[in-house]
Amino acid sequence: MWQILQSETGVAESNSKNQRKEYVANQLRDLNYTYRDPKSRTGGYRSSAIIEVFAFHHQIVNKTEKWYGYPTGALSFSAAACERALKLWENGDAPTKETKKSFISRPWAAWATQHLKVVTKLSEKKWQEIYKATQEVVASVDNDFDPAEDGENSDNDDLSELIQISESEPEDEWGYGRSGR
Repeated sequence: MWQILQSETGVAESNSKNQRKEYVANQLRDLNYTYRDPKSRTGGYRSSAIIEVFAFHHQIVNKTEKWYGYPTGALSFSAAACERALKLWENGDAPTKETKKSFISRPWAAWATQHLKVVTKLSEKKWQEIYKATQEVVASVDNDFDPAEDGENSDNDDLSELIQISESEPEDEWGYGRSGR
């Protein structure tokens, strides 16, 4: 994430601690990180950082044939992830291994939900702008991305072999088992 912010702003990890703190404080102020143009407060949810995070999602799901509507959850999560990345650098120091692991439900699930309340109000025109910007990012990166080769899962486990779905479990009217979601 920091690489995205660096490329967007020119603020590098090698800049001074105070420069990084100042940049992060400015981005967090009034949720500037969500805007394409924070000065004019235009382009909400179309900042290059959010678009780059969202593009990762889009690159994977764009291969499906069925459309389920605008991915409001993914865009909301992308915004929350950008804020979390900024918060990791808030003191101007590089995040530690421990702080990087802190993307937990509190407060981030609630914050993503707050973003969702706004994202669901985006017009079709704004979604088209988001998709256009996203497609430009996707076109500029490796389109043969395989999540199993990203280095995060060193065991290369295939979840389809690890998680069993019971054929005999009764489902409710929503397709969930008795225990709910």
